[in-house]
Amino acid sequence: MFPVVMDHPISTCTLPSNNKKVQFRPFLEKERKLLLMIAEGEAKIKEIMTVIKQIASNCLIDKIDVENMAVIDLEYLFLQLRMKSMGEVVQKQFMCTNELSIGINCNATMKLDIDLSKVDVVNLDVKREIKLSPTVVVKMKYPTIGVDEDAIDYEIIISCIEYVADKDQIYYTKNYTKEEMNDFITHLNMAQFEALEQFYLHAPMLTTTIHHKCVKCGYNHEIIFEGLQSLFT
Repeated sequence: MFPVVMDHPISTCTLPSNNKKVQFRPFLEKERKLLLMIAEGEAKIKEIMTVIKQIASNCLIDKIDVENMAVIDLEYLFLQLRMKSMGEVVQKQFMCTNELSIGINCNATMKLDIDLSKVDVVNLDVKREIKLSPTVVVKMKYPTIGVDEDAIDYEIIISCIEYVADKDQIYYTKNYTKEEMNDFITHLNMAQFEALEQFYLHAPMLTTTIHHKCVKCGYNHEIIFEGLQSLFT
């Protein structure tokens, strides 16, 4: 049998949502080819996440259910994988939108170097316990990869509820049907529902800010990247 190289360096990172340490190997050629497939085409968000999940699953040394990882953990893990495998700098094109005169923009095309080591995780301090009434508290959890991007608000919010507690007991959502959870959500008033929705809208994310001066018009841009996809697509 022809030999296969299996001796690859092992790295460790700490997942932001739970401080769990995981081990991983760098990309191999087969993972690089997967990345090229989405970089060269017009892949949809769902297709991009499918590739990211596959790459993470391939590279993880630890046995982890990638499908049920918090979104922020998967994105952070992929960021570490990218840095260890292909370097800490990614290059993106940016068009200057500075208005030179009424209706006329600069439109100069520039190349930005993004230092991935300076990408931060924000909103980790978002409050996870939400008091809906004097006797009812909801414990939230970070959005997971398994949530369908086409899901409606109710489904997304339900997926982020770990349990509901009242003065008598704790009701873990995993023990209840979709219909029962829908019934719970639809009986909330607007203020209560918005309190749960705000948790999802302010979930942890990757972000970095680039300051760049246009070489054509001299305008100083402050460019904010939010989320993994903004960094690589």
